Amino acid sequence: MARRSGLETALAALLALSLAAAGAAAQQEIDRTFPLAPDGRFVLRGLLAGSVTVTGWDRPEVHVTGLLERMIEDVVIDAQPERVEIELEYRRGKSGHRDEDTRLEIRLPRAARVSIATVSARIGASGVDGDVNLSTISGGIDLSGRPKSLVLESVSGSIDFEGEAQGIEIQTVSGDIELRAAAPALQLQTVSGDMEIRGGPLPRVRCQSVSGDIDFGAPFAPSGNYEFTSHSGDVLLVVTEGTDAAFDLSTFSGDIDAGAFAKAGEGARKTRRGRPGMGRENRFTLGGGSAEVSATTFSGDLILERGD
Repeated sequence: MARRSGLETALAALLALSLAAAGAAAQQEIDRTFPLAPDGRFVLRGLLAGSVTVTGWDRPEVHVTGLLERMIEDVVIDAQPERVEIELEYRRGKSGHRDEDTRLEIRLPRAARVSIATVSARIGASGVDGDVNLSTISGGIDLSGRPKSLVLESVSGSIDFEGEAQGIEIQTVSGDIELRAAAPALQLQTVSGDMEIRGGPLPRVRCQSVSGDIDFGAPFAPSGNYEFTSHSGDVLLVVTEGTDAAFDLSTFSGDIDAGAFAKAGEGARKTRRGRPGMGRENRFTLGGGSAEVSATTFSGDLILERGD
């Protein structure tokens, strides 16, 4: 019995070592480098969970490092001097459980054009000056820098951007949007997500939401054009000292609180149509009225606050 017990003990120890080795191999390392033209295109698709971080650098190459979860069966790479595409393929027919998420770090030329799509993996990027197109379903997006153009999409993940771009387009369903940005043109759209905009200059702005709130606190640029629309969400506009703009505010059943701005503005008038409290409009001009500001809701409130 003693010898049998010893054999069992040895087998148990061997099994424990095997399991430990399997656990250590649950994630596989990746460390690959590919040449890429300074303004080349980089594409990443298929990442389900985890995170991917992109950083621009001065080398004409893409360097991919990180850990891949064990459910990834293959990494398909198409590397050309002008384009590098990476697609992650997962095992089929095995749901399994994920002990560890995939975590990738990617360094690429600053002027590269970047396109990344994930499911629930979070995307982070900085120092990229080329066109940037990022999309995710439930993962968040954090971005900073000066991309040439910026297109961001998310279903339920939040989106944060700080920096400058020649054009910004952002769309979410329930994800919140937070910006501190400058761009010649800005277009934001959500269903129930809230949006908060600061920074500037932002001479052309269009913000649309169904039930999400809109909080715009950037200065209204001279000769700018601004359009804010929400069905049941509130619209808050922060008006700074010296604003030169004509305001056109209207709501069907919400309230309008323009405070002292409407009283101080030239040509201020307030009309009501239908039953009392239904169908409010407020138009007034501050300064010469060079910028045009339009804000419309169905049941959401329209609020103007004084800013620094």
